[in-house]
Amino acid sequence: MFRKSEEELIILEPKDGLLKVGIFVKSSGRLNVRDIFVVPVLDQSADAMSRLLRQALKDRSIRTRKVVLVIPRSSLIIRYLTLPSERSHEIREMLSLGLHQYIPYEAHEVSFDFQVAENREDGFSKVILFCVLESVVNEQMAVCEQAGLEVT
Repeated sequence: MFRKSEEELIILEPKDGLLKVGIFVKSSGRLNVRDIFVVPVLDQSADAMSRLLRQALKDRSIRTRKVVLVIPRSSLIIRYLTLPSERSHEIREMLSLGLHQYIPYEAHEVSFDFQVAENREDGFSKVILFCVLESVVNEQMAVCEQAGLEVT
């Protein structure tokens, strides 16, 4: 049994007809693996996946409701860019205004984030842009919510 000071966390990646699940215990600032399992999914509706997930967690006596949702790489659009700023807030603004230049979707159809890979001496930054369709996020959030999980 785990001490009260230890916190459980579910890591969930729905991908290719599977629910990939990791149960981690956070203790003393570290994440330790408690369990890893895969739930096969034939019916990929949010209702069916949430029922299967709920049952799998119940069968393993997992009580935590906190989940980190992993977006599969196959659902992401990743671009490597060089932008004329070193300031994160300016880079975010540039990306917000010019997102349509980098992806084949309208800006309102996606969520995005970025990571500065390098700040160059000339004032430019090498940036990695990550985009995912809102519909993908909403579908995966629905599975979690219907399973009674809290996405953190």
